[in-house]
Amino acid sequence: RAVFNYAIKHGRARINPVSSVKPLPVPPGREKFLQDDESIARLIGAASDRDREHLRPIIIAALQTGCRKGELFSMRWEDVDLVSEPGIIHIRDSKNNTTHNVYVDSVLRKVLKDQRKWQMRKGIRSEWVFCGPDGKKLKSVKSSWRAACKRAGLVGSDGKPNLHFHDLRHTFASRHVMGGTPLFTVSQLLNHKNPAQVKRYAHLSPAYRQEVAKKNAALAQGWVALLKK
Repeated sequence: RAVFNYAIKHGRARINPVSSVKPLPVPPGREKFLQDDESIARLIGAASDRDREHLRPIIIAALQTGCRKGELFSMRWEDVDLVSEPGIIHIRDSKNNTTHNVYVDSVLRKVLKDQRKWQMRKGIRSEWVFCGPDGKKLKSVKSSWRAACKRAGLVGSDGKPNLHFHDLRHTFASRHVMGGTPLFTVSQLLNHKNPAQVKRYAHLSPAYRQEVAKKNAALAQGWVALLKK
């Protein structure tokens, strides 16, 4: 429909023959995330081999910040402040074309320091925090990601990985919500352009579950009372 509408707008067509055709329903977004510490530890452990050692710090950074893959690949050392407490990383390039800061906790601080040492040990001089052996900006970790998922047992019945890198962002958000972090705060941490996006995690909130349970009980009081007569 959009193609015909564009053609009409520019005088290349007079009518839209599919204007009455209903669009196909949009499938719901993925809500896959790592639900237990064991799965997270297996994934990180599987990314610690020599041929995948560049992947391990990226996975941990994603889990600790909720950053998108593109944001991690675009992270420069000049954007990292480990002097402040807590440390701060200035994210300059994100999906929403905005800038925001993420905080560096003790776990991420150690990973970043180890990453700097790794680059120095390898003789890598790079502006990028996460880079390849040549010091250039990473473009993909697809092959190493697949290998790590398979070794960690995070695969489907077809033997292919059933975990996407973006699911680490969902894991970050889900664990925060289940830990009691307010939804609005999680939305800010994820730098959501639309705060409503974080509602997908609402069902994981302990407060939300308690509220729903109380509401359900209240709604049932009428028929419960009748049964007692």
